Amino acid sequence: MLKIYVEGGGQRDDLKTKCRQGFSKFFERAGFKGRMPRIVACGSRNDAYDSFCTALKQAKSDEFPVLLVDSEEPFDPQDAPWVHLKKRKGDSWDKPEGASDEHVYLMVRCMEAWFLADKRCLEKFYGQGFHTNTLSQRTDIENISKQDIFTGLANATRHCKTKGSYNKGNHSFDILALLDPQRVVAVSPHGKRLIESLLQKG
Repeated sequence: MLKIYVEGGGQRDDLKTKCRQGFSKFFERAGFKGRMPRIVACGSRNDAYDSFCTALKQAKSDEFPVLLVDSEEPFDPQDAPWVHLKKRKGDSWDKPEGASDEHVYLMVRCMEAWFLADKRCLEKFYGQGFHTNTLSQRTDIENISKQDIFTGLANATRHCKTKGSYNKGNHSFDILALLDPQRVVAVSPHGKRLIESLLQKG
């Protein structure tokens, strides 16, 4: 069984539930129906890493734990994921004993970058008052800075009366649940790696 240890949900149980539901819906849409991975919402990225390390040590023969976190920063294509996470000052994580690159996946540079791959989903979610043209129009979503992503989301949703401005806690996992994974895969090399690799293991 695939178990995906993902950062998200903070310290609130209700947000962790929404995190699990959002990722579950995303993976179901990506083709995992009937062989769904178990989503473990861990809160902070450090908690996700610690939980993954523990799970890797204790994994049974039919369990395959996976770590899924934001890259937070630009990703050097010459680096393996564990190298990126070791080099990043905010992490400095060691690759656990027994882990390979098949155990770790990155959302580059953050989960919200995926939203820009499916602007029609955002339009449908926010409805009247949503301004798509304030979002970055770049198709290489992994090269858009986090600041530009969040500024764009704030500006695009500023006049939305029903949902209000983008709020990570209230909106992010609901949007994730509605995304078209194929649109993400089409413009996100790391998203493509995540889906294709895990489908082979599922």
